[in-house]
Amino acid sequence: MTERGSTRDRFISPVTMNRAVTTGRQNESPLSQRASPVKRQRTQKRFQDGPFDTLEGALRAATSFAGADVEKLCKKDTQTRAGNERVDVYRCPFGDRVGWQRCRWTVNVVYGPSGFHLELPTEHSPHERVSGQAERLPPLSTAVKSIVDKDAIEGVPPWKTMRKLADARLAEPSDAVRKQVYNRRYACKQERHDGIGGPGKTFYELKEYVESLPSPPRDDTQAFCLASSLDPNDDYFAFFSCLSLLRNHADSTILVGDFTHNLSWVGIPTLLLGTHSRKGSFQLLSVGYSSREDSVHVEAGMRGIVNWCERL
Repeated sequence: MTERGSTRDRFISPVTMNRAVTTGRQNESPLSQRASPVKRQRTQKRFQDGPFDTLEGALRAATSFAGADVEKLCKKDTQTRAGNERVDVYRCPFGDRVGWQRCRWTVNVVYGPSGFHLELPTEHSPHERVSGQAERLPPLSTAVKSIVDKDAIEGVPPWKTMRKLADARLAEPSDAVRKQVYNRRYACKQERHDGIGGPGKTFYELKEYVESLPSPPRDDTQAFCLASSLDPNDDYFAFFSCLSLLRNHADSTILVGDFTHNLSWVGIPTLLLGTHSRKGSFQLLSVGYSSREDSVHVEAGMRGIVNWCERL
């Protein structure tokens, strides 16, 4: 007769199993069983520089400190500190460049009462390529941009600009560089309106449209300008309506308005002015365009509506 093993021999409690496992690995460090800890981002030590009289001067100095003389720093964020102090944060151009390791170098531009101050990191690590990724064409240098802008303003043909850059060994005559030159010419013309210094193409288009409208309007559906201020050296606005809209709501006792942004066909903020019906729906009276959101511009548009309604 075979003797059966005891319950202790046939079963091992979970506690005993755990002890056995632990005893077998006494020489192994508990941390070795875990993933290696993630390194914390080291806070950048900074020093101050300034003051600077203009924002452009502060950015030029920041670009020089960054060691990116051929490129502009990229604006990353705007912050507000205690005491309502504004701080603009700019990053290195290699912060998100394809084919390069991400650079976390940033500079703070502080708007102070005595001018603009810089808060700069004491170190800027060298930029490293990422293997296996194609490198994007670098941006045009400051010298190339200066030549392209000058030729665009003076009406020099693009092929002459390309030849000038090649002769000066500032840029290779490739299709990619040619595309960059064309884009730069277009941006320059948009900003300076074909060589005319001022607020840009949107302002001149708005001014030409205001001047093309008859005053007084020929009929009830003819668009006309209620109020405008078109000084190229200052903020500008213009508000438009027609007599039929004003007649339908000339007895209104309230005026309301709302700015609309990011319209694909308008380069500046658009202001809609109107009133509320008895049912609470919005009824349009005027469409206006303003270089910036300003209560003075809103008041001018509403005042124009009131003045024209009083004539009806």
